[in-house]
Amino acid sequence: MSIYTRLNLSRLCNERVHLVHLVLFAIADKPGKPGTPEIDELKADRVALSWQPPKQDGGSAIFNYIVEYRIDGTFQWKQTTESIERTKYTVRKLQQDCVYEFRVYAENKAGVGPASDCTKPTKIEERIGEWVARIHCACARLYSVCTQLTLFCNFAFHKSYKHCL
Repeated sequence: MSIYTRLNLSRLCNERVHLVHLVLFAIADKPGKPGTPEIDELKADRVALSWQPPKQDGGSAIFNYIVEYRIDGTFQWKQTTESIERTKYTVRKLQQDCVYEFRVYAENKAGVGPASDCTKPTKIEERIGEWVARIHCACARLYSVCTQLTLFCNFAFHKSYKHCL
């Protein structure tokens, strides 16, 4: 951030007054990059994202975030059209079974800062539910050792298989 201040310095030298002006102004810089977006919820046609604000706001309050997304493997980013004041947003009208990446920019009075890091490529699909299977092994008295094994399994089904559940 650039900082300027106004000072008036005067000095008497040989009965002449020399007046020196030093002009300083506070100028805000653009904000830093926000944290990498995290996917909070995934549905068939939308993704709920959240992110951390930038560590540096550039000396001016952040009043807007810009969310961009693209289909993985393409170069063209699409920008959401809404003004986003919070560090959460749901991107809607996505194509099911496509893989997307997301990134975020922060904006203050000085302008738009650099983009956040991108999310990992994420496939847009409806998840029917998540099942968790846990298997606990009993303590073995013979060796006085307690062994525990926990398995976590996530199952995702295509929506055409809903009738099977």
